[in-house]
Amino acid sequence: MEINNIRDIIGQLTSQEIKPADNNLNTVKQTEKRNIETKGRSDEISISEEGKRALEIQRYSQLAKKLPSVRQDVIDRVQQRILNDQYSERDVIEKTAGKILGL
Repeated sequence: MEINNIRDIIGQLTSQEIKPADNNLNTVKQTEKRNIETKGRSDEISISEEGKRALEIQRYSQLAKKLPSVRQDVIDRVQQRILNDQYSERDVIEKTAGKILGL
C-alpha cells in the first residue's frame, strides 16, 4: 500500500479539534449522577380533556375509514323495491320528492 502526501494527511488530522478523553469521562460521570438522582421516582403523564377528545375523534375517524363507502345491503334493498314497482306508488313518490326538496 502506498501513501502519498503523508504530511498533508497528518496536517489535516492535527488541525481537527480532538477532545481529550477526560471530557468524555466527565460526561459519563454526569449521566451516572443523573441516573442515581432519579432512582425511586416515577415518570407521570396526564392528558388534557381536549387531548382525550382529539384521541377519541382520531379513533372514530380510523374506524370510519375501515367501513365500506357503499352499504351494499341498502342498495340491494332499494333495487329490489324498484324491481317490484314499490316506488311507483303515489305516496312513496311524494315522500321521496319531499325529502329531496327538504319539505
